[in-house]
Amino acid sequence: MKNSINLLDYKNKIHPKQDHVKHRHLRLIAISLLFLVSSLSMIFFILITLSPLPQLRKQEKIASFNLTQSHPDIIKLALIKERTDKIQELINKRPYYDKTLKTIQEKIPRGVTIDSVEIDKNNFSVTFLSNSLLQIDSFLNEMTKSDETKKEFSRVKIVNLLSGENSTSFLLTINLNTL
Repeated sequence: MKNSINLLDYKNKIHPKQDHVKHRHLRLIAISLLFLVSSLSMIFFILITLSPLPQLRKQEKIASFNLTQSHPDIIKLALIKERTDKIQELINKRPYYDKTLKTIQEKIPRGVTIDSVEIDKNNFSVTFLSNSLLQIDSFLNEMTKSDETKKEFSRVKIVNLLSGENSTSFLLTINLNTL
């Protein structure tokens, strides 16, 4: 029977004690890793549910939805804001002639009227009409006093003085340079 095939070979038998110790160590490591992973996942789950993160995500979704719905309104508001900024910039650059014209009107005596006003940047050309040279003289004196004390104008210059028919009316044109 020695020539027959024997599937059970007892001569090369593996010792179960040595393999059993290796398997025990591997099993212990696997169980400890499984316990570690499951406990960490439970801790993370508890931290996430107790943290404000889910509420923040809900708020973010609501805010993004509102932004997508109000997108055309935001564009309109941005356009309006840009235009108002440009208008404010133009208003700030624009010179104000109200103060200068008010100063001139305050200096005009009775009997003298403004015939015409021409404004070119900082230069005013004003034509006055009067029936009396005395009133024109008092107006010019008032303007020169104002120019010397308040320095509202950098220069007051008489351009011309014309008399009408029979010397009954006089036209005075002066140039004023504002500061």
